[in-house]
Amino acid sequence: MIYIVALAGWFFAALRWGDWKNWRRYHASILYVYFCDILYYFLTFNYPLWNLEPKGFVSNRAIAIGLELIIFACSVLIYLGRFPKGKLKPIIWIGFWVVLYTSIEGGLFWLGVFKYFHGWTILKSALFNILAFPMIRLHLSKPILTYLLSVPITIVLLFLNHVPVK
Repeated sequence: MIYIVALAGWFFAALRWGDWKNWRRYHASILYVYFCDILYYFLTFNYPLWNLEPKGFVSNRAIAIGLELIIFACSVLIYLGRFPKGKLKPIIWIGFWVVLYTSIEGGLFWLGVFKYFHGWTILKSALFNILAFPMIRLHLSKPILTYLLSVPITIVLLFLNHVPVK
């Protein structure tokens, strides 16, 4: 049930605040977020750091991940579509999204539909979000650089979290 509520909330938020008229501008960045999410599931398949734990109406992990992808697209349309200019406003905007995503994750953990494994914590998620949101923004203007930076960042994160990659 929580997934349906979250999906509806993000969908209506994206309808209200998303930059739909310029969605093509954000399409590649949405795909970048999808790629990173799918890469996480691939690299940590046998050693997850966190996982969705579907319950109730959405009892299938594949459906939960599908809903997650819709939510990510809605998030990117709002996040990038309303990204402010200036020096301080972008930092505040990124901070808002870090707090928002971390708070949502904390709520999902509290509800029991999100689990941590192998030493991952909400603090690590917050730190990851501090890294992820600027990377999404960077992808909009410099996609090649973003992919080039993503490779060593991914390697470092795998190493720091002792993820065995075969």
